[in-house]
Amino acid sequence: MIHILKTIKVNASVSSLQILDNAIHILDDSFLLNVYSKKNYSISYKILLLKESNDRHAYDKAYTLGGNINAYISKHSDTKGLLYKIKDNNITEINELNYHENAVSVSKFSNNSKLLAIGDEDGKVFFYDLIIKNLVFSFDPRADSISSITFSRNDKYTAIASYDKTISIYNLEAHKEMSHFTLCDVVEDSIFLCNGYSIAGITRDKKLFTYSSDVNKIFYGDFEFKEWPSVIIHIGYNHFLVGTRGDTLYLIKEDTLEISKEIKTEQLGVKTLNWQDDKLYIGYIDGSIEIIDTSYLLNEFEKNIKLNKFSKATSLINENIFLLTNKAVKKYDRVWDQVLDIAKSHLVNKDEERALRTVKPFFFDKKKEMEYNFLYINKNDFSYFMDLVKNEKDVMAFKYADEKIYLKDTKEYKLIEDKWNKVYQVCKLLFSKDSLESSQKAIDTLKRYVGISSKKNQVENLISNYKHFIRAQKLVKARNFRLYHILAEKKPFLAQEDLYKKVTQLGHQTYLKLLEQESQEDFSKATKTAKYLLDFTSLKEKASQRMDIIQSKVNLQEYIKSDDVYGVYETIQENKDLENFKAFVEYHKIYDDTKEEALESAKDGNTEIVHSTFDKYFDINYLEKPISLVFKLSYICEMKNAMNINPASIHWLETIKRYTNLYGWDNEILSFQKEFGLEEKIMQSKINFDQQNKNKIEFYDSILVHT
Repeated sequence: MIHILKTIKVNASVSSLQILDNAIHILDDSFLLNVYSKKNYSISYKILLLKESNDRHAYDKAYTLGGNINAYISKHSDTKGLLYKIKDNNITEINELNYHENAVSVSKFSNNSKLLAIGDEDGKVFFYDLIIKNLVFSFDPRADSISSITFSRNDKYTAIASYDKTISIYNLEAHKEMSHFTLCDVVEDSIFLCNGYSIAGITRDKKLFTYSSDVNKIFYGDFEFKEWPSVIIHIGYNHFLVGTRGDTLYLIKEDTLEISKEIKTEQLGVKTLNWQDDKLYIGYIDGSIEIIDTSYLLNEFEKNIKLNKFSKATSLINENIFLLTNKAVKKYDRVWDQVLDIAKSHLVNKDEERALRTVKPFFFDKKKEMEYNFLYINKNDFSYFMDLVKNEKDVMAFKYADEKIYLKDTKEYKLIEDKWNKVYQVCKLLFSKDSLESSQKAIDTLKRYVGISSKKNQVENLISNYKHFIRAQKLVKARNFRLYHILAEKKPFLAQEDLYKKVTQLGHQTYLKLLEQESQEDFSKATKTAKYLLDFTSLKEKASQRMDIIQSKVNLQEYIKSDDVYGVYETIQENKDLENFKAFVEYHKIYDDTKEEALESAKDGNTEIVHSTFDKYFDINYLEKPISLVFKLSYICEMKNAMNINPASIHWLETIKRYTNLYGWDNEILSFQKEFGLEEKIMQSKINFDQQNKNKIEFYDSILVHT
C-alpha cells in the first residue's frame, strides 16, 4: 500500500522534522539534533543541544525546528526557553528567552523563519523576531493554555488554539484578530487552506473540521477518527494527511472532507509529518522515522489513466495509495457517470458479471461502490423504467419516476424531460398565436400530462397564465430584463421556467465577464457591464458593490499617480478588499521598505531616526498599528540601552508612564521590568497609570525622560 524507502531511528520521540539545506534535520525529545543526508539517508552529524533529562510528554509541542537551522527547546514546567542557531555543524549562538510566567506549552517557527511564536500555559503567545533578536509583539492572553499554533503559507496569518476549545486567527501584518470561534473540543493541530484565512484542523474528540473565511462558518467531517489525531498536513492534490496516536494514518479529501483511505502503520504514535519533493516523512514517538516515496509508480499510473486502463491504474494504487493524491486521479470522477451507465446497461441485459467487472476498478472510492450497490439493488426498477422510455410511454415513465425519485438522475429521464420541454415550448407558441383553434390545440396536447404530479402545476400555470408567459418571452427577446424580473417577481411561476434559468445564466456569465474586465483594469467597460447587470434582480446588489469597488480602484489609481499617501491609505482603510489590488501592492512596497529601514534603527534603540523615517505616515489610521509596534521595539531597546549605559540619568517613573500611556501594561514592559529589577518603580508608576480617552497614538522621538 505504501513504498517505504528507508526507516531511520533516533533516540527519542520525533519532536520536529524539517528538510533544510538538502538535509533531513530531526529534533528528538532527548534534545538531540540529528542530521541525515537527503540523498542516501546516512547520518551526517549529531548535536546535543542540552545535557539534561526530559520529563515532557511524548506528544509535547514545546520544541521545534525552523529554517536557517534554528531550534527552540523548553524543558518540562520551565518558563524559559533556549533558542539555538546552528551553522557548519556547530552551535553558533544560544539565546535564553525568558518572557513567560508559566510553563511553555507550544512553540512554532514561521515558514520564512523570521518569527518564533511561543505559547504558554497562561494562554499567552509571544512573537520573537529572529532577525532583530527581540520580542516584537504578543496578543491578548487566552482563557486557558495554548494547544496549537500554525502559520499560513505566506506567513500573513496565524491560528492560535487554546484548551478552552477556541481558536483565533490573526493577521500578522495588521496585528488584527480576523476570526474567533469555539469548537467541539481542544484543537490538536491545524493548517491554513489556500483561500483567505480558512483553516482545517483536528480536535481531541477525534473530529476533523474546516473553517471557511468566505462564509465565516465551521464544517465538520461526517466521521470520527478511531484514534486520537495528533497532526495534520497538506499532501498532493486536494488531500490532507492526518496522523494519530494509534497505528492509522488517514488520507482525506479536502473538498468533501471524506476519508479516501485508512493506512495502517508499522509503529504506534505519529508525532510529526512532513511532505516535500514527493517524499513523506513520518516521525513516531519511539524515535522511528519512515521515509515514503509518494510518487512510486506515478509515471506508469499516469500512462494507464491517459489510456483509460482503469483496472491497471487501480492495481497501481493498491501498491501505492498516495497515487490518490495525484491530479490524474480526477479522471476517475470525470468518467464515472459514463461507466455507471455502461454497468446499468449490463445489468438490464442480465450480465451482472460484466457489470461488476466494469465498475470494480473504481471501488477504492467507497462512495462510488455504494452508488453501484444501490444501482444493483434497484436494477429491476431501472430496467422497467428504461423499457418505458424505449417504448415511448413517456407519461407512464414520468409517473414511475415520480414514485422512484432516483430514476430522475438517469440519462433516460433526461430524454423524456427534453421531449417534454419541446412539447411545452410548442404549446407556448400555440398560445402566442392568440387564436381559439391554436389555444385549444395546446390545451388538448397538455391534458395528457395533467395526471403527472411533477408536471401538474406547470401545465395548469401555462393554461391559466399563458398571456404572462407570452409577455415574458417578448420582454426577454427585447432584452428588457428589468421589466422581465419585475414580472417574474409578481408571477412566481415564471421563475420555474427554463427561460428564467437561461436569463439567470446569462446574468452570471455577464457577471464573470465583469470580473474579468475588472481584473484586466478595463474599468470603463467593467462599469458599463455592471450598470447592465443592475436590471438583473439576483445580481443587482453584487453589481452595485462592484461599481463601488471599481470607482474606489479608479480613485486609488489617481491617488497613487499623485503620490497622495493619505488618500491611498484612507481608501484602503474604507475598503480592505483593495489590499490585493496590484497597483496598491506595488505602492505599498514603498512603505514596506520604509518599515524595514525603521526596524534597523529600532533594534538599536535609535528612536529619533525611526521617528524621522516614518514622518509622512503618522496620520494614517491604516498603518498606525504596525508603525506603533516598530516604535514599541525602539522604545524597549532605547530603555535597555539607557539602563546599560547610565540608568541614573533617567526619570524611570515618567519614562514608564510615557510607555504605558501608549501601550498599556503589555508583556514587553513586564519583561523589561523583570530583566532589570524595576518592580517597585513599575508598581509606583502603575498607580498613576492613565490611558483613558486616548483616541490617537502620538509617537515620541524618544521615550526617555531625563532627570
